[in-house]
Amino acid sequence: MSSTNTEIYSIHPIFDRKGFLLRCMGNQALATRLAGVFLVTLPKEQQALNSAIETNDLDEARRIAHRVQGTAKNLCAVPLAEVAFHVENAAEQRDVLSLEIHLETLKKQVEAILGELASGA
Repeated sequence: MSSTNTEIYSIHPIFDRKGFLLRCMGNQALATRLAGVFLVTLPKEQQALNSAIETNDLDEARRIAHRVQGTAKNLCAVPLAEVAFHVENAAEQRDVLSLEIHLETLKKQVEAILGELASGA
Protein backbone atom coordinates (compact mmCIF):
# COMPACT_ATOMS: atom_id res chain seq x y z
CA MET A 1 0.00 0.00 0.00
CA SER A 2 1.30 3.43 -0.84
CA SER A 3 2.31 5.94 1.79
CA THR A 4 -0.52 8.17 0.60
CA ASN A 5 -3.08 5.56 1.65
CA THR A 6 -1.36 5.08 4.99
CA GLU A 7 -1.39 8.84 5.56
CA ILE A 8 -5.12 9.00 4.85
CA TYR A 9 -5.79 6.37 7.48
CA SER A 10 -3.60 8.06 10.06
CA ILE A 11 -4.78 11.68 9.71
CA HIS A 12 -8.48 10.98 10.20
CA PRO A 13 -10.06 9.59 13.35
CA ILE A 14 -11.48 6.08 13.05
CA PHE A 15 -14.87 7.54 13.92
CA ASP A 16 -15.69 11.24 14.07
CA ARG A 17 -18.30 11.21 16.87
CA LYS A 18 -18.94 14.96 16.71
CA GLY A 19 -19.30 14.91 12.94
CA PHE A 20 -21.64 11.93 13.13
CA LEU A 21 -23.80 13.62 15.75
CA LEU A 22 -23.93 16.75 13.58
CA ARG A 23 -24.95 14.58 10.63
CA CYS A 24 -27.78 13.29 12.84
CA MET A 25 -28.75 16.92 13.50
CA GLY A 26 -27.78 16.63 17.15
CA ASN A 27 -30.25 13.79 17.76
CA GLN A 28 -28.31 11.48 20.09
CA ALA A 29 -31.08 8.81 20.03
CA LEU A 30 -30.89 8.69 16.24
CA ALA A 31 -27.09 8.53 16.31
CA THR A 32 -27.19 5.67 18.80
CA ARG A 33 -29.79 3.79 16.77
CA LEU A 34 -27.84 4.20 13.52
CA ALA A 35 -24.59 3.15 15.19
CA GLY A 36 -26.37 0.05 16.49
CA VAL A 37 -27.54 -0.82 13.00
CA PHE A 38 -23.99 -0.42 11.72
CA LEU A 39 -22.69 -2.70 14.49
CA VAL A 40 -25.01 -5.42 13.22
CA THR A 41 -24.71 -4.91 9.47
CA LEU A 42 -20.98 -4.23 9.07
CA PRO A 43 -19.83 -7.74 10.12
CA LYS A 44 -22.42 -9.22 7.74
CA GLU A 45 -21.21 -7.01 4.91
CA GLN A 46 -17.60 -7.98 5.63
CA GLN A 47 -18.53 -11.67 5.60
CA ALA A 48 -20.45 -11.24 2.32
CA LEU A 49 -17.46 -9.40 0.84
CA ASN A 50 -15.10 -12.20 1.84
CA SER A 51 -17.48 -14.79 0.35
CA ALA A 52 -17.77 -12.86 -2.91
CA ILE A 53 -14.00 -12.69 -3.21
CA GLU A 54 -13.56 -16.37 -2.32
CA THR A 55 -15.99 -17.31 -5.10
CA ASN A 56 -14.32 -14.83 -7.46
CA ASP A 57 -17.53 -12.80 -7.82
CA LEU A 58 -15.75 -9.49 -8.17
CA ASP A 59 -18.86 -7.69 -9.39
CA GLU A 60 -20.61 -8.56 -6.13
CA ALA A 61 -17.46 -7.64 -4.17
CA ARG A 62 -17.50 -4.23 -5.87
CA ARG A 63 -21.16 -3.68 -4.96
CA ILE A 64 -20.62 -4.66 -1.34
CA ALA A 65 -17.52 -2.46 -1.01
CA HIS A 66 -19.53 0.42 -2.47
CA ARG A 67 -22.27 -0.08 0.17
CA VAL A 68 -19.67 -0.20 2.94
CA GLN A 69 -18.11 2.98 1.60
CA GLY A 70 -21.43 4.82 1.60
CA THR A 71 -22.35 3.66 5.06
CA ALA A 72 -18.92 4.58 6.40
CA LYS A 73 -19.21 8.06 4.91
CA ASN A 74 -22.60 8.54 6.53
CA LEU A 75 -21.14 7.47 9.86
CA CYS A 76 -18.15 9.81 9.51
CA ALA A 77 -15.73 6.87 9.45
CA VAL A 78 -13.37 8.32 6.83
CA PRO A 79 -10.60 5.68 7.01
CA LEU A 80 -13.10 2.86 6.50
CA ALA A 81 -14.73 4.74 3.62
CA GLU A 82 -11.34 5.28 1.99
CA VAL A 83 -10.29 1.64 2.17
CA ALA A 84 -13.73 0.48 0.98
CA PHE A 85 -13.24 2.78 -2.02
CA HIS A 86 -9.91 1.06 -2.75
CA VAL A 87 -11.49 -2.39 -2.41
CA GLU A 88 -14.28 -1.34 -4.77
CA ASN A 89 -11.74 0.00 -7.26
CA ALA A 90 -9.55 -3.10 -7.11
CA ALA A 91 -12.58 -5.36 -7.64
CA GLU A 92 -13.72 -3.25 -10.58
CA GLN A 93 -10.24 -3.39 -12.12
CA ARG A 94 -10.00 -7.13 -11.39
CA ASP A 95 -6.72 -6.41 -9.57
CA VAL A 96 -6.59 -9.39 -7.23
CA LEU A 97 -3.25 -8.45 -5.63
CA SER A 98 -4.46 -4.95 -4.69
CA LEU A 99 -7.77 -6.41 -3.61
CA GLU A 100 -6.04 -8.74 -1.14
CA ILE A 101 -3.91 -5.90 0.26
CA HIS A 102 -6.86 -3.55 0.68
CA LEU A 103 -9.06 -6.31 2.04
CA GLU A 104 -6.59 -6.84 4.90
CA THR A 105 -6.66 -3.10 5.65
CA LEU A 106 -10.47 -3.16 5.46
CA LYS A 107 -10.54 -5.94 8.05
CA LYS A 108 -8.42 -3.83 10.43
CA GLN A 109 -10.60 -0.75 9.87
CA VAL A 110 -13.78 -2.77 10.46
CA GLU A 111 -12.37 -4.08 13.75
CA ALA A 112 -11.38 -0.55 14.76
CA ILE A 113 -14.74 1.06 13.93
CA LEU A 114 -16.67 -1.76 15.60
CA GLY A 115 -14.61 -1.19 18.73
CA GLU A 116 -15.31 2.55 18.61
CA LEU A 117 -19.03 2.06 18.06
CA ALA A 118 -19.30 -0.60 20.75
CA SER A 119 -17.74 1.82 23.24
CA GLY A 120 -20.75 4.10 22.75
CA ALA A 121 -21.77 6.36 19.89
